[in-house]
Amino acid sequence: MCSERSRQIHRLYTRTLADLPWSGAPVRLRVRVRKFFCDEPACERRIFAERLDEVVRPFARGTDLQRGALQWIAFSLGGEAGARLTRELGLRVGPDTLLNRTSGNFSADARKKPSASSSADGSSLRSSWEDAGRSLPVSRLR
Repeated sequence: MCSERSRQIHRLYTRTLADLPWSGAPVRLRVRVRKFFCDEPACERRIFAERLDEVVRPFARGTDLQRGALQWIAFSLGGEAGARLTRELGLRVGPDTLLNRTSGNFSADARKKPSASSSADGSSLRSSWEDAGRSLPVSRLR
């Protein structure tokens, strides 16, 4: 809210995030996140948590990479076929979850500006899917 830096740690908590599978094995990241006190008296938010913007959205349970991959599968294959593929890849996602990815619960980039050059094959959305699934260097995840 006030954008002031704080060094007073309120507490630590653990977030468990699903990521893309590694050699077919599910990957769960356990991340310790700090909550801070805000020292600014006029600030309306007294306690706030640090953000992991480059890895995960606030309140999300999966990484941006996983979200992008699931969106791509959902738009490409749909529910049942996509669910079969995710099982083969080691992602634990059902057909209903994949269909929810296509009903407007996807990235803000795709929502904010629909392209005027939409085509029947959905090529205008392709760049949004690719942006959602972009890779991060491993050094940024440490």
